[in-house]
Amino acid sequence: MFFLKISFFLFQTVLTFRIGHLEYENSNETKVLEICMKAAGTRREHTLISLPSCHNFNGLENAANLNYQYAVDLLIGAACDEETQTVSRLALRWHKLYLSSAPLSTKEKEGTTIALKPHSLAGTAEVLLAVCKSMKWKEIGLIYSEETKYTAHAIYDMLAEKEDEIKINVFLQTDGLMNTYSILHSARVLISFLTTVDLSRFVKTLKDKAFRPLEFSIVHVDCYKSETSDVYTYLDEHASEEANPISAARLRKLHRHVALLQNSHDDNGNMQAFATKHGLEVCLILIHNSLIFQPSYTLYKALVLCDGLQLLSNYKTPPGNLSIVEQQSFLWEHVTNTEIHGFSGPMFIGSDGVRLPYYEMFMWRDGKTQHVASVKPRESEFCGSTNDSKNCYEFTRTIPYGSYLDDLPPYNSDCGYDNNLCSDFHVFMIAAVVFSILLIPMAIAFYLQRKEHLIQQMPWRVPLDTINFDDSRNGKLVSVSRRVSNVSTARASYSSIFSANISEHAHVNKQKVSVKRYVQRRAITFTRQEMEMLNQLKYMSHVNINPFTGICFNQGSEVIVMWQFTTRYSLEDLIFVKEQKFGRNFQSTFIKHIMHGINYIHNSSIKVHGALYLSNCVVDSYWVVKLTDFGIKNILKERMHHKELAPSSSFDIDAIHYKYLQLAPEHLSYLLEKHDEPMGTVEGDIYQLAMLIYQILFYMRPFAERPEDIRELADLLSNQSTAPIHPKVPEGNSFTMRLLSIIQQCWLYKPVARPALIKITDAVNREFGQDVKGTLIDQMIEMIDEYSANLEQIVAERTRELEQDMATTENLLYQLLPKSIADSIRSGKSVVPEQHGSVTLLVVDVCQFTKFCEAFIPVHILETLQELYSSFDYIVQKNKAFKVENVGDAYLICSGIPEMSGLRHLREVCRISLKLQTFMKTFTVRHRPSHVLQIKMGITSGAVAAGILGSIAPRFCIFGDTVNMACRMASTGSPGKIQLNELTANTLMEKFPSFILEERGMIDVKGKGTCLTFWLTGEKDTMRRQSSRSSCISQIKFELEDASNKNFLKV
Repeated sequence: MFFLKISFFLFQTVLTFRIGHLEYENSNETKVLEICMKAAGTRREHTLISLPSCHNFNGLENAANLNYQYAVDLLIGAACDEETQTVSRLALRWHKLYLSSAPLSTKEKEGTTIALKPHSLAGTAEVLLAVCKSMKWKEIGLIYSEETKYTAHAIYDMLAEKEDEIKINVFLQTDGLMNTYSILHSARVLISFLTTVDLSRFVKTLKDKAFRPLEFSIVHVDCYKSETSDVYTYLDEHASEEANPISAARLRKLHRHVALLQNSHDDNGNMQAFATKHGLEVCLILIHNSLIFQPSYTLYKALVLCDGLQLLSNYKTPPGNLSIVEQQSFLWEHVTNTEIHGFSGPMFIGSDGVRLPYYEMFMWRDGKTQHVASVKPRESEFCGSTNDSKNCYEFTRTIPYGSYLDDLPPYNSDCGYDNNLCSDFHVFMIAAVVFSILLIPMAIAFYLQRKEHLIQQMPWRVPLDTINFDDSRNGKLVSVSRRVSNVSTARASYSSIFSANISEHAHVNKQKVSVKRYVQRRAITFTRQEMEMLNQLKYMSHVNINPFTGICFNQGSEVIVMWQFTTRYSLEDLIFVKEQKFGRNFQSTFIKHIMHGINYIHNSSIKVHGALYLSNCVVDSYWVVKLTDFGIKNILKERMHHKELAPSSSFDIDAIHYKYLQLAPEHLSYLLEKHDEPMGTVEGDIYQLAMLIYQILFYMRPFAERPEDIRELADLLSNQSTAPIHPKVPEGNSFTMRLLSIIQQCWLYKPVARPALIKITDAVNREFGQDVKGTLIDQMIEMIDEYSANLEQIVAERTRELEQDMATTENLLYQLLPKSIADSIRSGKSVVPEQHGSVTLLVVDVCQFTKFCEAFIPVHILETLQELYSSFDYIVQKNKAFKVENVGDAYLICSGIPEMSGLRHLREVCRISLKLQTFMKTFTVRHRPSHVLQIKMGITSGAVAAGILGSIAPRFCIFGDTVNMACRMASTGSPGKIQLNELTANTLMEKFPSFILEERGMIDVKGKGTCLTFWLTGEKDTMRRQSSRSSCISQIKFELEDASNKNFLKV
């Protein structure tokens, strides 16, 4: 225990403060306080009584001793979290003022406690609100990293209470790459609680994916108190890593829209001067090759207490002989709403007794960090009567750099957050004017061609004559014109609101599809927006998304909607019709597949599913769950509103289907009121996702235990004024409380209160992450063992499915390898490389492929090459040839393996090349029709060695000088032409004179020197007909040779 007395002179009555000090264990707080009190210069006498604390809760005992034994007037200290809250409650009980240096929020402390630590989340929220008010930002978004999620959630809860002053459009966690679509399409002003690394990634994503990146403003709240220049230097260094100088310049331009908001407490300069002056121990750390002063923890806490004692300065005794307890309110009023400048920086105690933070705002200009504004607390009277909060903040721009804040764009965009209010029509108009001045006929022709192309391009439209329906009587296919409607209701999808729109099956181009039919009243005209939506739906590709085949319309009296058929039907059939039971591995896989699919939909332009039922979770032959029947419903409803479509029957509100009980309450209320299925929302999908998880885990339909009928249940669920009604969780289940709790949170009536998909995914991963009970095949074997009653039927069904899968695998293998080689591999024989004396090779090379890749995004490149090479494959399969491989822009065709009699392989390859040449004259790049894509082709005949490389994922490869010569013929050729070397050309003229050759001349061929080459320009049809009539015997022999050659691959 330490007693310190300092005498001061008063103009009036001398008042002695007996200060009870709870000293942090093994610290020099008492010594520091002694120095501070001697240097204070106040004119009164204080008594400092120090007792130890923060060791085995001795601070609580000593706080009682200070109050009862030493009769202190106020308490200070107790910097440890485990004691300070209890001391705060005791101080309230004793009516004593308590100055605490521990971090306490308004909710954690009592009414007589002053929190001296300068980091207040409530104050930070008030600072952000003051910044938004000053900048006139009414709508913002909050983004945060994994490391800062607790701080961000606390700030969000506080700002959400100010919804009349500020609106938070988006609140998401991101690492700079995930969840960015929702962020970029929900707000233009973003408050960032990201780490510096995540902030750098997010700014780069903003540059690459935002429609107008310069419309965004980012206020980055530095949670780690970094050096101001470090944040911007890190961003600038990552901009320098960009390979493209233009991209780097755009990234640096975006850095001008990033404002850094940093608190200005912890004045290390004052602390260092104090420690040096009084000979206290200091700490120096090495940062960027410089020694930086870092105050020790105990010195920092002691100086915070010194600043707290400074609040007692100039306290005037109220009139009357009042005790210290009676002066409590006067003393509280004296220390609050008062600003001092202490050793730990500026100090302002708010009316709630919490030290409010000071913040500075910086921006990056010309390679330097510029101070643009200050945000500091003020007295409540400064904000006037309009301020609803307890505290008040003043936002002050600095001179002259405060004007940089005017460069930040407004919170809203003229084009809307989704850019749906803007159109590129003015761009086309300007281009039309320019071209009309320069070249009117060409501009008109181009415009008409472009317009016609946009109208006619409907890849999702299915011709009526390609659809063949299943005939359930004999298992055969019948065309649409001859089919008899025989719809099975056992596996109805129920995705439509009309009971008669039931799924049936058909074949489209040899592919089995699920079909739904609607009555068409008159011709249908889709809007441009609907056509774009259907295009996006057609090209959606994800392992957990069922492919959309297309629509058949305006070709009869009905509209036919088609999705790809899955062999195992839906989870509704497996769980409730077949009543199959699955192990935890199956349950985990099903749930994860559904979440992956819904996450893909939410991050796409479709945005919502809207009908998440088990019947719309179909399962393929590999037990992969795919989501189906989404995106198209709203388009069909719009056609019905325009009287272009008619449902087969009306919606009966008194006989609604059981599945609608799984709708979110807000959607169910809409259904009962409007007699129409709602459009769907992301929050509604989360509600229905929990319903799916419930049914997969417990094999129970929701609300099956309740006695009410479906209509009564629907009324109860839609009535949000009553207590929430949830499906009952079976007792004795083996699932953790974490998973069950997150499921029940998804069923909250408030849509905004439901958890995000990322939280549900985390709970599922934690629940099933440790299960290592084998693969899905192991679980399937266990499941088969459990069904001993109908074992023969199950085995027979599995055997048929296995045979179908084997046939599919066999066909795929024959597409990858020649049949003779594939059969050898299947039989376990080793494939020995073989030398083939006479084959013909065709190499196709895309001209200027590098420039083509630079002009298109990677997705469009892949889609264009897919269309091109698929067309090539279709041409090749009609002839006796085999596609060896295609890598990038190279496409290699071989004919003559296995051996072909004579030199017929040369004729086959030449005809293929001419067909490819004709096809390229009409080929159009779908994403940019004005871009002309050309190819160069080279043909060479000779000997090659062929064989299989690799035992895992084996590949069929050919080697030899003939391959090199074919590649040289392609690379040295001209766009749109077919080049042959001299030997191949002479053989072609001798054996097949119907082909037309043109001598090119001598060219330099790498590795071969100067060579004579020829152009293949066409084939004479007349000579082909004369040759065919020359001899019936030779013709019959030729046909027999064609029929006997069975070793060629059809691609």
